[in-house]
Amino acid sequence: MLTRSAFYALQPMPHWHNPPALPRAVVRCTATYDRFTFDFDVTEPLSCFRLQCQRDGDACWQDSCVEVFLQSSTGDYVNFECNAAGVCLAQVGPDRHQRRPFLVGDYALIHRQARILSHGPDAVCWTLTLSIPRTLLGLPPSAPLLGNLYKCASLAQTPHYLVAFPIHTPTPDFHQPADFQIIVPGA
Repeated sequence: MLTRSAFYALQPMPHWHNPPALPRAVVRCTATYDRFTFDFDVTEPLSCFRLQCQRDGDACWQDSCVEVFLQSSTGDYVNFECNAAGVCLAQVGPDRHQRRPFLVGDYALIHRQARILSHGPDAVCWTLTLSIPRTLLGLPPSAPLLGNLYKCASLAQTPHYLVAFPIHTPTPDFHQPADFQIIVPGA
């Protein structure tokens, strides 16, 4: 299988309340024979930045967070939510209310590298590389990758919600597998 890549600039949903100053978040998605890798580059106003969660399994969506929601081979979807320190929340299930957390050993399979590039008086720039083995999703090497990509911080001074693909809810709700699209095509 050849390496496949795609690039996305995450955007606010126009029908959600959006603050005047929003983060800028772009992501390169790469699929190889055995892994999916997501390279996020984030620049956000200081009022949008928050970094409190310190342990895998913590409520990372409250911090400055990038998220990858992916369809698995079982029909469930998996959410991987990482803050600017690389702390991850990973869960699987059919919908928002029936989520099962990953086991401690599963987190070791999720490779993460986070780096704060600058933390100035007006903005914070950070990167996160998230690499997920196909085995966690049960997807064969030729399968397309379905899902959505997000940037949020629900407890920042300025909460915000950005998406790669449109979500058709009146308020922010990332747990919408019906709105998933192809992130990286199959081989």
